[in-house]
Amino acid sequence: FRAARDPQRAIRYLIAAGERACQDGAPREAVSYLDEAIALLGQLSDPGELERTELRIQSLRGPMLVATEGFASCAAEVSLRRALD
Repeated sequence: FRAARDPQRAIRYLIAAGERACQDGAPREAVSYLDEAIALLGQLSDPGELERTELRIQSLRGPMLVATEGFASCAAEVSLRRALD
């Protein structure tokens, strides 16, 4: 879907893959999928959708960063702060 230039669908599937990786206990893979989704956010045209989607991604990504990098992770702090904003 990335190659087909359908960012909404690509983001949706990347989030689903990230959620699945979270459920399967694979935090590194989850972060990887979610980072790919974040990279595509700039291609969304609706500001409201962008904001809702980023909130969802960051809410999933933060705990996965804590799992992979620890509670003192700067990346986890940034991610969780973005989710709270």
